Amino acid sequence: MRLYDVPLLDLGKLANYQPVAVGAFVIAYALVFVLYLSAYRAARQMDGVRDLWLVLGCTLVLCSILLWVYPLGANDVYDYIFRAREWVVYDYNPLVVRPDQLSADPWYPFVVWTWAASPYGPLWTYVSYALYRLAGDDWLRNLVAFKLLAVLCIVVCSSLIYALVRTRGKGTAVAVVLLFAWNPLLLFESVVNGHNDVLMMTGVLGALWLYTRRRFTLALVAGVLAALVKVSALVVVPVLFVACVRAMRESGKGAGQSGAVSAPLRGVSRLLNRGSGPARVFSFGVSTVTLCLAIVAVLYAPCLAQRTLHDLGGGHRQACA
Repeated sequence: MRLYDVPLLDLGKLANYQPVAVGAFVIAYALVFVLYLSAYRAARQMDGVRDLWLVLGCTLVLCSILLWVYPLGANDVYDYIFRAREWVVYDYNPLVVRPDQLSADPWYPFVVWTWAASPYGPLWTYVSYALYRLAGDDWLRNLVAFKLLAVLCIVVCSSLIYALVRTRGKGTAVAVVLLFAWNPLLLFESVVNGHNDVLMMTGVLGALWLYTRRRFTLALVAGVLAALVKVSALVVVPVLFVACVRAMRESGKGAGQSGAVSAPLRGVSRLLNRGSGPARVFSFGVSTVTLCLAIVAVLYAPCLAQRTLHDLGGGHRQACA
């Protein structure tokens, strides 16, 4: 991490684009995968909560080491930090303002995607804002903060995976958790490079867990929140909605037993639940879609308002060096 303040480094630059160095990296990575698969085979004989804690403890040890490795696979985490800085320092909306509009900022040389506004959802923008506020105006603290978020998400995802598969047989749940949490590619992309995909997957796995608990409305809300981190999670939402409707039809239970419904819509749900099965499904669909759209509107509203103010302002302020 001693190179953390050197902009736009990557594996190729660090290895001086030498074929021998690239080959050594590939061989070492392959050996790590061999050890990883060997650990998975051993974990298939493990069972119980103690074994889960052992796997999670070793995961934290691995993460504590990788936490201090330079993000040599991608510089996206520096983009995350700079876009959070846009909001905290300059009161600009990163969903609208491009980094090259703040080219005088001393942190600008670290940005890769200088010509585009943030491609992520508003929920990620708020999370980034909070992390920058906690870390303060310091590169290293921000870098560690974003990586720590990835570590936390890996632990939460591991717990959700354990809850989802623990009924599938002896040793299966712990082994599957290890298969996820010790995956070298996951650790490299999430902890070393600090990518935000693992936060998105936390929402997706949370949605699946809520679905298995028959909390259908909350499951769809979790799916929408995942998409508000990164839009690629949006593909899960319609599939999950269809699965919820099918489960309701098969069980004959109405939306009133499908999870939390927003208070303003509860009366409508109760009224419709008195009818036939299709009416109850319709009640669930209307209330859930309305709730999800309300969440999207609430999260996007400040961004849209700020964009309007920015457009009316007739330009942008340049950062002070």
